[in-house]
Amino acid sequence: MINKTAVTTNPVLEVIKQRWSPRSFKKQAISQTDLNTILEAASWAFSANNMQPWNYIYAHNNDASFENLVKCLMPGNLLWAKNASVLMAAIINKNSPTGNLNKAATHDMGAANATLALQAQSMGISAHVMGGFDATITNEILKINT
Repeated sequence: MINKTAVTTNPVLEVIKQRWSPRSFKKQAISQTDLNTILEAASWAFSANNMQPWNYIYAHNNDASFENLVKCLMPGNLLWAKNASVLMAAIINKNSPTGNLNKAATHDMGAANATLALQAQSMGISAHVMGGFDATITNEILKINT
């Protein structure tokens, strides 16, 4: 992992100063134990009424399902992200358990993604959150009901 530390005016936490979004990856495996830790960290992100309106679908680059996640990427991200050790899709539940619209769902998903990325960074694992995917293809491939 490359160390790129931001120069800050105020005493920001080191893990935040060191986090950045790389666009090149080594095909170095991430253990399931480490991935479980990263995902658990996301589960501790704040969310409105503690609804935790997120789920993650992931695949290691040696899993057969990895190619399904690669197919979801837009061409610009496909060039570099196909070399990642793990790809994830962050799935948002826009409704509360009672069926009402959860107006905070996207905000809360962002908090979970930030927490996930900071945990990964603290473990020496780079993460790059991206929005460059085809939603229609993703919903079809991953069988997501929207």
